[in-house]
Amino acid sequence: MRICRVKAEVNFAGDVASFGALVGSVIGNGTRISNSGAAANIAASKRATNAAIVIGSVSATDVIIENCYVSGKNDAGKYSFIANISADDTRISNIYMSKDTQTPADFAKADKSQFVEWSFDDGEVAFFTGNGGKFNVTLPSVKAMSGSTASDYSVKTDTTLISAKVTVENGKLILNVGRAAGVITVKGCAVTVTNKTTGLYTTVKISNGLEKDSAGNYIVSGAYDLAYISENINFANSDFSTFL
Repeated sequence: MRICRVKAEVNFAGDVASFGALVGSVIGNGTRISNSGAAANIAASKRATNAAIVIGSVSATDVIIENCYVSGKNDAGKYSFIANISADDTRISNIYMSKDTQTPADFAKADKSQFVEWSFDDGEVAFFTGNGGKFNVTLPSVKAMSGSTASDYSVKTDTTLISAKVTVENGKLILNVGRAAGVITVKGCAVTVTNKTTGLYTTVKISNGLEKDSAGNYIVSGAYDLAYISENINFANSDFSTFL
């Protein structure tokens, strides 16, 4: 199975032994699944013994699952990517998860290091100085995303304090952020970037402040910097000795 993708809202109308939006049960020995995945929300239910967003269960031998993704929420089960792995030789590698996705699989039966949360290089919080900044996130090695362009992504902010757009350069997604007109201080503004094809998304919280020199001194070089100090006078009072 290659390059298969599913987006779904799931409710169980009857009893199910194994459910996955992409594959219910892998029972064929030697099965290969690559460059595939699912973005689904599964409603709470006790009608599915093994329920996961991508694959319900793996019982076959010599199964390889690689370069896949998972996004969404599973309220009917414990795991997001695979609900149950009964075979001892299942090989899983390079699985990408949306930000804050629940535990993908039973780590007693799958290598935890092969499941990667898609995140910005700066981590959960990014910081810019001046009027704006650029923040990078490496594109996953999933075929649907490896050749993507800026138009393949949606960008959503939780505030009107900042503007945000993306570009794609050299295998990286570049988030360009700027302050809205008249805005001085930006604190913890969340920006979510979603790949429209897969549903895979990541979120970063943006804040601004003052730049520092190599000695750790704050640099106040313009009107915006002075305005920032004025709006954050408690911060300035606590650390005034390090201002230039």
